[in-house]
Amino acid sequence: MTKKDFQMLRCLFVQDIVYIVFSIFLNVYYVHQSVTKTRIRTSLEQTIENFSLNFLSFLHDIPYCVSFLIFVIVSKAFQMELKRMIYKVFEKDVLTIREEENKLENVVDVVSTIVLQA
Repeated sequence: MTKKDFQMLRCLFVQDIVYIVFSIFLNVYYVHQSVTKTRIRTSLEQTIENFSLNFLSFLHDIPYCVSFLIFVIVSKAFQMELKRMIYKVFEKDVLTIREEENKLENVVDVVSTIVLQA
């Protein structure tokens, strides 16, 4: 597997965690609703439940909107491609991702070949 594959797996893992976190609240609400369905509610309780349902439905929709942000935050390759695309839109000259990775690898190689004399 390549470096990009691991970054993709990491992004998908984060997406799964975000989905689980934001979906669990609505599921808990539905369980609570089914357990207390025979109970008579006052208008204040009904209003609170309606607000809760609307708010939790909103929270449930968040994971579908944050995929882009997750990829930008987690994946270095996605950041580089996004940067390259933005530069291309504004017609600026930009290095390819491979050249930038090679520069980083060369810096690591130079640092690793320094020999200190005692």
